[in-house]
Amino acid sequence: MNQSMKLAYYVVMRSLERSPQNFKQLLENCHSLFPDQLSLLLKEMTNKRLIKEDGGDYSLDISIPNRWRKLHADWQENLDKAYELLSAIMGKIHLPHCLDYEWWFSHSGREKMAEILLYGNPLPVPETITFLGSPLFGAFISVLVPESRVYILDKSKATLDAISDSVDASRVSLVHYNAEHPLPQELIGIADMAFFDPPWYAEYYDLFLRRSVQLTFGRHSTVSFVLFPILTRPTSLQERKQAFEAAMSYGLSLFAMESHVAHYLTPHFEQETLKQ
Repeated sequence: MNQSMKLAYYVVMRSLERSPQNFKQLLENCHSLFPDQLSLLLKEMTNKRLIKEDGGDYSLDISIPNRWRKLHADWQENLDKAYELLSAIMGKIHLPHCLDYEWWFSHSGREKMAEILLYGNPLPVPETITFLGSPLFGAFISVLVPESRVYILDKSKATLDAISDSVDASRVSLVHYNAEHPLPQELIGIADMAFFDPPWYAEYYDLFLRRSVQLTFGRHSTVSFVLFPILTRPTSLQERKQAFEAAMSYGLSLFAMESHVAHYLTPHFEQETLKQ
């Protein structure tokens, strides 16, 4: 099976996790796939008893676990647990530090991004997710995907220490790591999804994109990140273009962009700077 057909396979599985669909609906979800290609793929998946067809509608075979449906059903309960975990962490964590570029998401921004990452993802619910430079968000998401393995990589050991007692150590790994250093060999290719929130400079986007591609190496995966606003500084528009060019140079294709999603709490160091 070639790469485009493998991707179509995952898209079909994700589409049918949500609801039964007919051929036309699946074809629309598979974007530029030709009808005869999709027909052959569906026949192969039916023969392997991954999906079944009934009256022109396709659905997952009863033997295939539906992780998305469980994620959706348990969302509110797990969201409450995620906020409980976050409250416990915030009760013992240090003030954000400017040298570590620590800007933390607001509640509304964090929840909206979680929905986009997990509901809007075109691929099935990831078995393994990595978070690079966004440790609190990683801890938050880990509660929303209780069946997934989560790796949180961050340069601040103090932040990781504050998180360590609150997360499920059996499936959440905290890795003290500076993205400016080579990625440890054992972390290459571990992730089905990678999320990062770097310092808002073009060179950091290039670096974090490179690390994310290494973390997801050899997998059909999604790489998501926060992109700085156009009015951040006079050269922002050009630097945003550089970030997209870097992403494409690493073999990534743009799937979706959402505006006005990520909102931050203004850290203490920034408030003191503004006072001056």
